[in-house]
Amino acid sequence: MLRFFLCVLFTILLASCVTTNTVSNVANPIRDNTVKCDAGDGYACHVLSGSYARGRGVEEDHEKALALSIKACGLNQNEACMYAALFYSGIFEIPKDVDKSIFYHEKACSGGITRGCNSAAKLHMLRKDPTPEDIEKAQALYNTACLRGDEDGCKGKRLFDDVAAGRDTSRSLYESEFEYQCYEGDYESCKVQGDRYLKGKDTRENLPKAAFFFDRACLGGNVGEACHKLGLMLLPTRKNKGDQNKSLAYLNAGCEANYDKSCLVLSNIYYIGHGGVASDVEKAEYYKKKHCEASLESRLSIKEC
Repeated sequence: MLRFFLCVLFTILLASCVTTNTVSNVANPIRDNTVKCDAGDGYACHVLSGSYARGRGVEEDHEKALALSIKACGLNQNEACMYAALFYSGIFEIPKDVDKSIFYHEKACSGGITRGCNSAAKLHMLRKDPTPEDIEKAQALYNTACLRGDEDGCKGKRLFDDVAAGRDTSRSLYESEFEYQCYEGDYESCKVQGDRYLKGKDTRENLPKAAFFFDRACLGGNVGEACHKLGLMLLPTRKNKGDQNKSLAYLNAGCEANYDKSCLVLSNIYYIGHGGVASDVEKAEYYKKKHCEASLESRLSIKEC
């Protein structure tokens, strides 16, 4: 009998060891990349930065994501230098710092990433009062990009050629006439420029830039359609984590600006309860009424309105 119990005890202990080893061997990207990053693996630091930036497998932390990007950049991960530059552009929760953004764009350029050259050049030229040194650096950066066969770099190079030839260059640095007019205070143009970046129309698709121009049109010019489109971009879905509170705020701004589609979306959200928003029939009815008031071509019948 004693021998039997000893055998059972041995079996339990063996199973426990196997289970412990199995658990410890389960893949954990955050843990594994942290260990590799601490050991000086730049690529692991870069991947880990993306995880913290997006909140994938770990709590979202932009400051930590920035620190990891900077570390990865110092370990010759040139894409990480671009990420660091982006963090300092003011898009995330990191205070905007043009000098640091230029620094990391230039590091990326030195590492062979041509768009880093163009971004740094543009930031030099878009300073409020560019110095002769800014202008000289911008020209060199555009030349570098153009020599690598980059279209935007050659466009910048032509700008300096135009300056030398005495031609008007006041709008040459802008992506389009709409972008120029946006910065001149035409908020409808901001909305159009946002559409260009959102749809990749006559330019490369760029969702952060689309969001920037929609935000400028919405908050600066009360352009309801721009508020609506940014609200939809931020709406949480299965494929997009989004930001529920910001989404609702922009959709509400669109509705208050009498953009009927925003009112309709909000009405549906509060009827069904979407993305953690509790169902609220009173709010749903309020936004349905706003939709009816704002739209001459309401999809609801006159009786329902």
